[in-house]
Amino acid sequence: MNTTLGWIVLALLLLSNSAAMAQDTKPNIFDALQQDKPGAGIILITQSPAIQELIGKRANPLDNARVVGGYAILRGYKIQVYSGNLSSSRGIASSRERQINALYPELMPTVEYDAPFWRLRVGNFIEREEAQQALEELRKAFPAFSREMYIVRSQIKVPNE
Repeated sequence: MNTTLGWIVLALLLLSNSAAMAQDTKPNIFDALQQDKPGAGIILITQSPAIQELIGKRANPLDNARVVGGYAILRGYKIQVYSGNLSSSRGIASSRERQINALYPELMPTVEYDAPFWRLRVGNFIEREEAQQALEELRKAFPAFSREMYIVRSQIKVPNE
């Protein structure tokens, strides 16, 4: 009885493993177009092998960035912690900047003035997922003003590698 159950479990594991491996090897668009199908025409694609190697790869955003003083300048994401246009907004932004800088100096908080708004933005994130993780951490660390924080698209400055 136990031997039969063991063989059944082994067979199921092997079947699920082979199904998972079959899903990993999807043909790319070039392979799909060149397959022979009854009743369909024939498509012949002539291209450099370098193009085929690029399929499925993500471009490095730093490749097209402008470099200034050892930093790459490109579009990315920041976390906006504060924005206000009151007479006290500069002081609020500066106060929050000091608080965040004390715990997270690597996020390089920056107070910006774009009339009539004072804004506090932190971080230089290439990927939105990175910004989302940092946002969640900041919200836990600063619950008093966590509802005001959100991710914005912005020009960022990252060390050129």
